Amino acid sequence: MSELTRCNYCDMKMIKAKAKKDGARVYTRPSDFCLGGFNVYVVPKGETLDTTDPDDGGKHWVAWMMSIPDTCCC
Repeated sequence: MSELTRCNYCDMKMIKAKAKKDGARVYTRPSDFCLGGFNVYVVPKGETLDTTDPDDGGKHWVAWMMSIPDTCCC
């Protein structure tokens, strides 16, 4: 990974902080993509998780990550 690129841990931290500020929730689900990994969804308060569109993960999909580590790797 480039030294100018944020790791998935830091990306998730930023996604969670923005979601908390907006009153939304963050969900991760295993991906059906051929490489595996995880889909990350942000669901606004009062809505339910939508994963119905397999092409882009639904309207709440925000990211795909190969792995989500427990600590920063930057």
